[in-house]
Amino acid sequence: LIQGEYWEECEGVVRKNIYYGSAPIKYGNDEVKKSIKENAKDWILLMQMSELEIGDYGLYFGDSGKIYFNIRKEDLKNKNFDDVWLILQCY
Repeated sequence: LIQGEYWEECEGVVRKNIYYGSAPIKYGNDEVKKSIKENAKDWILLMQMSELEIGDYGLYFGDSGKIYFNIRKEDLKNKNFDDVWLILQCY
């Protein structure tokens, strides 16, 4: 992880409809924060992609970044990919 763990962000966006944007993360009251923190444990990394260069072709994610596809464990178990969430982190 380039910028640290992000499962709370996945949880906040998908279940609580919180916009994180690029500003410092501030979300709701203590009850909402506690719920997000607890339910963030339900998320796992599904797939990670780094930059790719093939000949003259290059695919980059920000400045030496990576993208992380995340899914809830229960959704993966049930093969439900409707709520996969992508996080971009870069330097």
